[in-house]
Amino acid sequence: MEQEFWRFTQNLYDRLGGPLHARFFIQPVMAALLGIWGGWKDAKTGKPPFLQMLLQGRGHRRALLMEAWHGAGRVLLLVLVVDVIYQIVELGFFYPGEALAVGLVVAALPYLLARGLANRIVTLWRR
Repeated sequence: MEQEFWRFTQNLYDRLGGPLHARFFIQPVMAALLGIWGGWKDAKTGKPPFLQMLLQGRGHRRALLMEAWHGAGRVLLLVLVVDVIYQIVELGFFYPGEALAVGLVVAALPYLLARGLANRIVTLWRR
């Protein structure tokens, strides 16, 4: 278990300086822009911040996740595909957990943060 953890962290660290490292700047920006667009639309319709709705919306989580997938799914899919290609070319093996971790950090996190922040800013600005 400990060996897997160190391999995991080393492989993630190696991605920052290896081939295709520019994606760690481009893809989060794309996800954040989509998040800003979603947050803007949320604020215009009077919805609370997305993550707040997701955590508190008991019966609506599925619809919210589908909405998020519609908004940022292509970026997340692109991140996953590029990471799979990177792993096969550079590592000679595919580690699904690593691809998922990269996808969450590079696409999902910037999307969620930007969407919530944009919603709050637009809501304050409109008052």
